[in-house]
Amino acid sequence: EPLRTDGEAVYRLAPLPFPGPGENVRTTGQALRYASVQLLVERIAASQEAYALADDDVQAAALLCQRLDGLPLAIELAAGRVGFLGLHRLASRLDESLRTTSAGRRAVLPRHQTLDALVDWSYRLLDAPGQRVLRALSVFAGRFTLEAAIAVAADDVLDEDAVRRQVNDLVEKSLVAADPQGAAVRYRLLATTRRFAQAQLRQRTEELEAVSGKKRATEAEHMERQLSLSLAAEQHEKKATEVAAQLQQTQAALLTAQGREFALDAKVGGEECEAVV
Repeated sequence: EPLRTDGEAVYRLAPLPFPGPGENVRTTGQALRYASVQLLVERIAASQEAYALADDDVQAAALLCQRLDGLPLAIELAAGRVGFLGLHRLASRLDESLRTTSAGRRAVLPRHQTLDALVDWSYRLLDAPGQRVLRALSVFAGRFTLEAAIAVAADDVLDEDAVRRQVNDLVEKSLVAADPQGAAVRYRLLATTRRFAQAQLRQRTEELEAVSGKKRATEAEHMERQLSLSLAAEQHEKKATEVAAQLQQTQAALLTAQGREFALDAKVGGEECEAVV
């Protein structure tokens, strides 16, 4: 989080690159091109002598790094469980596995011993409005706009401006990621943060129902807007097709008229030639 002091320059560390959902990573060589997989293998090898990533384990390793968003601490915690659970089982039971203490790292701070403990520590540092907005944002599975965040988080307690400030604060605290896309900015929660915030939201039934209802209303409004745009595009396309057809007919008529005029000129010219002769 920025200190907001004179001369301060903020440099945000991006997560380590990891294989995306659509990438076909099947061999060890392909997987080790990603720094997140390299770190995972390195940390497993630190606790398991002569460990080497096999092709059969590549997809499990890629999935693990993907679900951990390429976060170095999360990957290190996960690597500490591989010796006990195995890579495939760990990847399939990630939520449960990372609630237990990482093996072999007794000297680290308690908040660094499990991923849940780390997120919980960050969550408790937020004020009540920040916690409320973070819980509300957990209903989004992917990227969302600021307008969508306001739609689900604003209420009688937090107005739109308050939600804007809280979203900005969560970005500065690295609990929400901001992804600029041209002139627009979309936001998202890292998978680990979202899972924790969702668990917190489920403990508050009334709040969960309110936020879920707002999300459904937002989605319905978005679908209605998309449908309107689609219908407008169809009408525009239909009109354009009609105009194009009319232009083609006009062009054909002009060509026909030009052809008749040319034939008439030729005929008249021929008669004149005969008259002269």
